[in-house]
Amino acid sequence: EDMNDPEDLSPAGLAKILARADAATPGPWQLSKTGRGELGQLKLLDAAGVRLLVTTFTIRGEYQDELNGDFIAAARVDVPALAAEVQRLRALNEQLAARVAAQSELLTQRATKP
Repeated sequence: EDMNDPEDLSPAGLAKILARADAATPGPWQLSKTGRGELGQLKLLDAAGVRLLVTTFTIRGEYQDELNGDFIAAARVDVPALAAEVQRLRALNEQLAARVAAQSELLTQRATKP
């Protein structure tokens, strides 16, 4: 099983994504103002100000590494927020589908009455 399957947004897949997010160091994270560590390392700060080192190396240069670091730092908050929105929209979709089914049944009953 590929834990990074981008197409597995089933309820079970979403639960795995949220479990990984819950197991990660609490956020929000931010890219450290001091920026870089060793070659290919970015310094991130967690919510408590503790440094996390992330290895990211691109041949596109230091600027791309910083953009990648911003993305990684933001993902700590973005991933749970996106997963929550998927769950909210699914619940709303189920509610709306139930309403449509009920209305359809009502219309069918009315149409078949003599």
